Amino acid sequence: MEIKKKQEKHGERTKAILDKYAGKYAKETTGQKVYSCSVCGFEYVGDLNNEPDDYKCPVCNMPKAVFKEI
Repeated sequence: MEIKKKQEKHGERTKAILDKYAGKYAKETTGQKVYSCSVCGFEYVGDLNNEPDDYKCPVCNMPKAVFKEI
């Protein structure tokens, strides 16, 4: 039962951090393409097609084929 309580608190702390800093570090993406890595959730802003075929996600090192436009 204690693990469940810790997991719930972790989610609350993570949300609080995101709420605090999201606006400060968020990129303006209006009018730009945004792609999301389907493995880790990293978001690439810009035209991913301009990257070389061997481009890899900087977070999880997966190939650009796993990115989906959002």
